[in-house]
Amino acid sequence: MEIEIEERFGPVIFDNGVWVVGGLIASFHREWERLRVKDDSLSTGLPAQCLDPVQIAEFLGVSVEEMDWPGPAASPTQEALDRIEAKLDAGLGVRPLASAQANYLSIKEAAALTRLSYSHVRRAVLSGDLPASNVGSATHPVYRIARTALAAWMDNKKGGSVLPPKSERRGLIDRYFG
Repeated sequence: MEIEIEERFGPVIFDNGVWVVGGLIASFHREWERLRVKDDSLSTGLPAQCLDPVQIAEFLGVSVEEMDWPGPAASPTQEALDRIEAKLDAGLGVRPLASAQANYLSIKEAAALTRLSYSHVRRAVLSGDLPASNVGSATHPVYRIARTALAAWMDNKKGGSVLPPKSERRGLIDRYFG
């Protein structure tokens, strides 16, 4: 019976007080095909906003709860994207947000945070230029750098285009260009 109704009047979009997401998308698809007959420059697939239940609800002026959509957590596409993101994070060595906000960083984490090389940060720690705590042993040091110490070190390293004093500048210009 429902198939006969759908063939005669189009997809069911409202049933028992609930908006039917599949019916809405089918309606959008049917209307999109009608438009494509008149304007062949339109793409073959529906625009993304016609497939997003949240945007459909916003368009209709209703809440997502009034629709039969189970939500983003139940979406197989979202689950697949979450799995891919987790694999990429694991492959890139990205740690969860809680550990990223730790007060102390390893040399590797400090290098990644400052976008400097590991060896540059390690040399600064070993020279004493960048304060760090050795939580390892004398034979096998494991350094931890306080975020505040790292920020102070970076602020100390701020440079810019520092010009030599005016008296030296004239002599340099004359020597190289005069």
